[in-house]
Amino acid sequence: MAVTQIELDTELLAEIQRISGATTPQEAIEFAVRELVLRNHDGDAPKHAQKLARNWDYDGWRVLNERDRANAVRH
Repeated sequence: MAVTQIELDTELLAEIQRISGATTPQEAIEFAVRELVLRNHDGDAPKHAQKLARNWDYDGWRVLNERDRANAVRH
C-alpha cells in the first residue's frame, strides 16, 4: 500500500464519510477512489449503468423535477 500525503476539502471528506459510512478518513478516501475506478472501468460500466437503471423511476423523477422548478421560480 502506498503512503501519500494530500490536502483535502474537509467538507468533501465529511460528505464522503457520510455517504460511505466510513469511520476514518482513510476508509473514506479508499471508498471514493474505488467508486471512481468501478464507475469508469470499461468492463464494469454497462453493469453499473444497468444496476442504476433497474431502480430508475422516470415518472417519480419528473414529478419531483417539476416541483423543484416551480419552487425555484417562486424564489
